[in-house]
Amino acid sequence: MRKLYILMFFLGIVSCNIKEGSSSISVDLDQSDKVSIFDLADSISIVQLETTNESLIKYISNVIPYKNRFYVFDKLSQVVLCFSSNGQFLFKINKKGRGPEEYENVASFNIDNINDQILLLVPWGYVLTFDLDGNFISKKKLPEEIKSYNEVFAVNSDTLLFLSSNEYRAIYYSRKSDSIINKCLGVDEMPEIEYTKGVVYMYNDSLYFSSAGFDNKVLNMSHPERKVAYNWDFGENNFTQKQISNEMESRLKAMEERRNYSMLDNFGNSNYPTFYRSLSLETDRFEATSVLYKIPFSYLCVFRDKIEGKVNVFRETIEGIQFSYFLAYNNLLILRNNGKNKYYSEETLSPKQLEIVKSHNPDTDNPFLVIYHIK
Repeated sequence: MRKLYILMFFLGIVSCNIKEGSSSISVDLDQSDKVSIFDLADSISIVQLETTNESLIKYISNVIPYKNRFYVFDKLSQVVLCFSSNGQFLFKINKKGRGPEEYENVASFNIDNINDQILLLVPWGYVLTFDLDGNFISKKKLPEEIKSYNEVFAVNSDTLLFLSSNEYRAIYYSRKSDSIINKCLGVDEMPEIEYTKGVVYMYNDSLYFSSAGFDNKVLNMSHPERKVAYNWDFGENNFTQKQISNEMESRLKAMEERRNYSMLDNFGNSNYPTFYRSLSLETDRFEATSVLYKIPFSYLCVFRDKIEGKVNVFRETIEGIQFSYFLAYNNLLILRNNGKNKYYSEETLSPKQLEIVKSHNPDTDNPFLVIYHIK
């Protein structure tokens, strides 16, 4: 119970001067709205990634659209591949090894859009940088104090933000001074049970952290005081302290018994959290998130129209498109195929796009990207 007490203490800690915002978004998860994909997106793009001996992709872990290119990270192969806006293969970064310009393993890939650099985070204390054409720039050893981090983001021309599952959830690091300049528990990370996770998205050149655990706040991580941009309010479905305590006790028990614990183990039991929030994005028109609720592996999509103030909740669009697994970068949303979800609808595609889809051979061809240009 001592561990439980410590974790409950962590839940209330705010150690990095987070400022509250004024926007709270009320959501009824039992809504079932009829929404067309064209209520949300201006247009749809289909991009077939060129298949060559040099560009074969085992699994797309991340895609970042940047400056008319697609930078694709294949975590299984541990390579970054770059394609033009029409899918032509341009180059790849494949530097596995222990040399001064190499990496043994990449935990995180990102684009530094301030310095126009590719960032590769090695989980044993290094950040490698390359220019946008894949040319090596530097390999920087990080301070020993940073442990078990798994994501890296550029906050400004000097500062990197690391998201870590160790003692501090958010760590700000200055490249110029080679030092940690801030540490933060304000995103309610609880490392012992690895329950509260989150996703960082970019909007208007700022980084936003959207918790996927106990907390419904969305924090502006580029703001010096981590200002709360807005908060999701799920009404009677918001977690009670008792539900959180039950969840933590259940996970701690699993740890003591040395068995795996899934967030779905108690799914549907009202004594435990009633939903799990997952991915998020923001555009000039919308704030959006996906929520696992009532049906395992079937995500609700929540889109709030900033202009009209209306909140739409749906499992799929009227065309049958499901936003269960997506990658977001500014106003571009890339839906991913996990074998279960319908991530495009033929009725929404042009004849040229249909030709790409129908001629695709999943056994021999690289994947095609389905990109929704969100309003």
